[in-house]
Amino acid sequence: MIWQNRKLVFVFTAIIIGVIIFILLISFLRERQHNQQVFIERGQTLIHILSSSLSLQTRMGCYRAQRVVEIINSASLTPGILYVALLNHEGKIIVSAGETSVSHINEIVKGNRIYWDKECVFLSQTISMEELQKGKQHRYGMAVCPDPTCANESMVPWSQWGTGPFSLVVCLDTQELQGMNILTFIRYGIFALLSIGISILGFVVLDLYQRKEAYAYDLRLAREKARYNEHLAQIGAGLAHETKNPLGIVRGLAQAIQEEVELSSDAYKYAGKIIDETDRSVRQINNFLELTHPHAPERKAIPLQPLIEQLLNLVDTDVKNKGIKIEVEGTDVTVEADPEYLRRALLNLLLNAVQACSAGDKIILHIEPTGDSIFLHIIDTGVGISAEDLPHVVKPYYSKRKGGTGLGLSIVNEIVLLHGWKFSIQSQEGEGTRVTISNIRQLNR
Repeated sequence: MIWQNRKLVFVFTAIIIGVIIFILLISFLRERQHNQQVFIERGQTLIHILSSSLSLQTRMGCYRAQRVVEIINSASLTPGILYVALLNHEGKIIVSAGETSVSHINEIVKGNRIYWDKECVFLSQTISMEELQKGKQHRYGMAVCPDPTCANESMVPWSQWGTGPFSLVVCLDTQELQGMNILTFIRYGIFALLSIGISILGFVVLDLYQRKEAYAYDLRLAREKARYNEHLAQIGAGLAHETKNPLGIVRGLAQAIQEEVELSSDAYKYAGKIIDETDRSVRQINNFLELTHPHAPERKAIPLQPLIEQLLNLVDTDVKNKGIKIEVEGTDVTVEADPEYLRRALLNLLLNAVQACSAGDKIILHIEPTGDSIFLHIIDTGVGISAEDLPHVVKPYYSKRKGGTGLGLSIVNEIVLLHGWKFSIQSQEGEGTRVTISNIRQLNR
């Protein structure tokens, strides 16, 4: 459920990011096109001004080359202008100023009026030189300046424009345009990153909210299950208590039968089996009651050496019958624990180790002090635990051993948790098992 909701939120966030990026991309392209259009319009305005300036120098289809050259040179010195040229109808250059690496100027004029090069753009415009004013005709056939202020230049010759139309070419430096486009790109890039970041943040917030709701639901469900399980445990505990009393009666009757019959009779053997099975059932009930109603540990100082000696005496018969060797190392320490809980935990671990071993195997009980605490290791060279079963061995009633109740390690784990210790099991099938209880507080350092 959580993953499905996360997937929907992720898809929704991806769609929003895609739409935002698309809108920003369209806006960027439009603004870049607008910058280009403004740049071209500036160049076209300059061409119009040059055309007007050249037209003002025309008299009766003639022009003074010196003035035209001055106009063209002045235009080429304008910031952002790389090259200016005036061409006749044949594409030949009449006058030019500035520098350009493009050699086919005449082809540019014949083709598109706007030609983009790597670092510049060429604009061309056709102009028609008409007679704007009539001047006086010189006796030698040369036009003279009609302006009175230019009387001292009355003998300066004028040149014929010849057949039109003419073309005015301006080459603009695109460095400014490129700078504008770069700034535009950076600006929209920042917008895109901010939008993506906000969208991702929104996704994270929504995801965290959904997780919180899911965890809250799981917590409510776990609490309801816990209450239900507690109720079942109470019922089971009551049933266990009620069951122990009839079992005690059955055991007492079986003992009475044994006292009245001969030792070699079948009745005596059957009564013994009844007593054994009754004791086994009572032990299972007691283990179940310990799991369902654990009490808080009463911590006391416990010398380990006498406790371990007592436990070894309890398992001594089974150890000798199986031909198992037991080694004890470093037990001369005092720890803080609940005496009954610690005794029960160690006894369960020792019994498991004995049951896993056969003739010739060895059990090592090793105490490892580490500062304020100790590590308690119980190592055996028995049958071991398979990798498949190892994660489940502490679960109640999980046992692959014939006749096993599956409660031994569950009880040990419960005792470890009540004391705040740590519990680990390392095992390999066919090679043995290593059980470690750590973080047990040491008192006699």
